[in-house]
Amino acid sequence: MARLPRFDASYALLIGVSEYQDHEFPEVPAAIHNLAGLRSLLAPSDGGGFPREKCRMVSNPRTGEGMRVAIKRAAESATDVLLLYYVGHGWKVDGDLYLASQSSSPDSIETTGLAYRTVRRLVRSSPAAVRIIVLDCCFSGVATGLLSGAGDLCLSASEIEIPLAEELPDDHADGVCVIASSGPNQPSQDSDGADHTAFTGHFLTNLKAATQMPEVRDVEAVFDATKAAMEAAELRHVPLIASMGGARRLALVKGLVVPAPVPVAEPEVTLVPPPEAGDETVTATAPVPREDGPAKLMSWHTPVGSADIFDSTLALTLLRQAMARGGDDERAG
Repeated sequence: MARLPRFDASYALLIGVSEYQDHEFPEVPAAIHNLAGLRSLLAPSDGGGFPREKCRMVSNPRTGEGMRVAIKRAAESATDVLLLYYVGHGWKVDGDLYLASQSSSPDSIETTGLAYRTVRRLVRSSPAAVRIIVLDCCFSGVATGLLSGAGDLCLSASEIEIPLAEELPDDHADGVCVIASSGPNQPSQDSDGADHTAFTGHFLTNLKAATQMPEVRDVEAVFDATKAAMEAAELRHVPLIASMGGARRLALVKGLVVPAPVPVAEPEVTLVPPPEAGDETVTATAPVPREDGPAKLMSWHTPVGSADIFDSTLALTLLRQAMARGGDDERAG
């Protein structure tokens, strides 16, 4: 069954690069909208999967070192769930994936960007039980590792550089999940025709839909819906997912849980007659539904017996008589 992150022990880091100094990397204006949209769902003002102070946005980091430091701090801060999201340009060098920073260019990506191998090492070092990486960039499928059976992607051995088994080396971890916007050989579309990149736009739509569901939807369900929507839109790339352990069962957002109404017990009211009325009392209780008839409205107790009253007019009359006369008619029931 899906569960939400522990609110006090989880951390989400959202990195987006929209502007680049080198024109060989075109701008990705949708990246900033992606970050804001994700944070609004992952850490809503009324409380969500992540506390707002631990759902950090990093816009346009200038260097790969800046990204590395931000990821390191996030990884060290999480003990339950660590979520890392990146949107921007991705580039491959000798089969390795690099994430571009603001100062990156295709020629300098190895020194100005951040190697996914470094990201993987930082995430592995985190004490978090569940680690989730979401990459929205070209060639991001390299990060998913063991995908040799991915059908039309036709991965070659040289492209499978990072076995996913290496993502889960320690005994304490519950799972790891890597989601990529495209395959190892595919670019990622930088616009969905609106404010977001193609993958994240559909991902956000399905995350938002999950918040309106009566039950909590896990990462796998949101990914499946995102992939189906992208295929229906006939985009040029297909998202990929790889995981180990129970990471797919994690939910990133709360569902629309409507709690069952809690019955409120009405206090029992006892009307005590004046002293001259003897030991007769009238006890009125909350209505109790009966399967074979109307609800009991009142019980009438006297020294010689008792009776249940079901007629509202009679019950009101008896109560008034008892209060006015002290209840001296033992045969009233």
